[in-house]
Amino acid sequence: GNKRQVPAKRQNRGSRNSTDDGG
Repeated sequence: GNKRQVPAKRQNRGSRNSTDDGG
């Protein structure tokens, strides 16, 4: 997904196409 520097990860673990921690 998008690799943007986001320190506050709250709802991106389930989505694979979200933030760096797609999960």
